[in-house]
Amino acid sequence: MTGISNVVDIYDTTTNTWSTQTLTQARAFATGSASGDYIVVAGGLGGTANAYTQLSSAEIYNVATNAITYTASALSSGRQDLASASTGSLILFGGGMGTSSTPSSTVDVLNVDTMTWTSYPNALSVARSDLAAASSGSVVVFAGGLPASGTVASRAADIFDATTNTWTSNPNALATGKTDLTASSLGSYIAFAGGLSTVGSPATDTAVEVFDTTTKTWSVVSSLSTPKYGLASVSTGTDILFSPGPISSTSLGSNGVDFLEFPALILPSEFTTITDYNMIHLNRFGLASAGNTVKSLFAGGSTNMTAGAVYASATVVVDVYDIATKNTTLLNYQ
Repeated sequence: MTGISNVVDIYDTTTNTWSTQTLTQARAFATGSASGDYIVVAGGLGGTANAYTQLSSAEIYNVATNAITYTASALSSGRQDLASASTGSLILFGGGMGTSSTPSSTVDVLNVDTMTWTSYPNALSVARSDLAAASSGSVVVFAGGLPASGTVASRAADIFDATTNTWTSNPNALATGKTDLTASSLGSYIAFAGGLSTVGSPATDTAVEVFDTTTKTWSVVSSLSTPKYGLASVSTGTDILFSPGPISSTSLGSNGVDFLEFPALILPSEFTTITDYNMIHLNRFGLASAGNTVKSLFAGGSTNMTAGAVYASATVVVDVYDIATKNTTLLNYQ
């Protein structure tokens, strides 16, 4: 790995302008979620070559004031490859890989109203890293991931209900185990897709699995165009977009973006997936995604999966999808 960045690139969807901020701590493999006027990035890997360390710190960006506040000991322990999601004033940070390659079952919670952190050891039923999380209403779901000392991905899901302040777990929630997957929500549904079933083997699963927060049931509702892992996803308010992702450590895969459509938001049988092979202008993997009901962004990524070339081939490309016009603009921002 080359040097880790502390730069934050900020895009205003109203003015179509970019600005930058700086994190106190440069970090990779961190996670971030938003609540109200706050966007919080926590954990990750910091340091320099031969001296990397898992981070317990967090950086809180206040959209209203355009300022970042650093908290040195936000998480109860340093970890990377964790997942996060928010409900109301709460942002939950769960799982991840700690020191000595030990996965965590802890969930740390930030209340942005009081700016206080609370730790819940063993909130997750299975300690794991590379899991995914998303929320709908008062419900937050953590699913999939890689357990300790294993290559077989987890099928487990852990569900937090902020209304009752309770956790429920399902060890076999997912139809197939997934690690390095993605999650996004739309309406009362939380969708999980992509990922590896077995680390070291190519991706084989195309299923899009949905948790219905109203009926508390799981179902496979559609399929991705190809198996892929390490992908990103974003909700537009009418669809969920799934980015390209590699099939294996040597295959970059296609540049197709899969749109999971919710025609009626009523029956799983009405879910459909269409694929746009022209939305992403440069085929790449490891993208980041974000968006609102106006625009969706897929940013960064690398174009070369060859060992030793991944970081050298990192790009500054951003694809900005306008939800109203259904057109994509290619930006080379830096």
